[in-house]
Amino acid sequence: EAGITLEANPGRHDPSFWPALREVGITRVSVGIQTLEDRILGAVGRLHTAEEALTTLRAVAKVGFASISADLMFGLPGQTREGWKDTLDRVLAEQPDHMSVYGLIVEPQTPMERGTRRGKIQLPSDDDAAEMYEYAMEALSAAGFDHYEISNWGRPGRRSRHNMTYWRHDPYLGLGLGAHSYLEGVRYANVRGLNHY
Repeated sequence: EAGITLEANPGRHDPSFWPALREVGITRVSVGIQTLEDRILGAVGRLHTAEEALTTLRAVAKVGFASISADLMFGLPGQTREGWKDTLDRVLAEQPDHMSVYGLIVEPQTPMERGTRRGKIQLPSDDDAAEMYEYAMEALSAAGFDHYEISNWGRPGRRSRHNMTYWRHDPYLGLGLGAHSYLEGVRYANVRGLNHY
């Protein structure tokens, strides 16, 4: 009965990769697309292209996982309302059963924060970012998604079990590099470096 999610970055994968994951028990794949604008993907340090993101989403869909999620971000540097709408509409056309839509948060002491402060990185206005979020709410609702958490939408019966677990403060186990867990009232994260892990 466990829900076992793999967070996947789009990219070049051997065709046997996705079926092998399903065989070992992965029930849900969450594909970190972020945007389908190549210039923005490069600006935020993503290593995949828009076409690789869609190819990955299609490859995952062919395997028959119990759930497929697409992760998107709005408010990215150089992103426009029109570009956001195009990204969201193209991803929705691929028929994922879950969507996570996150607004960019510029963390202190990061290259993006320094670039933004110095005027080298231009972010959408707060009004534009709000309209991007409003468009997501409208488009996802029209596509039959239930808005069950501030950043998450699922088709009927497809709410993310692990997202709901976080909200209920239930225990969860994270496996692998940098994975987070919450057990017996204690939150912790695994180390990120492969050699130390």
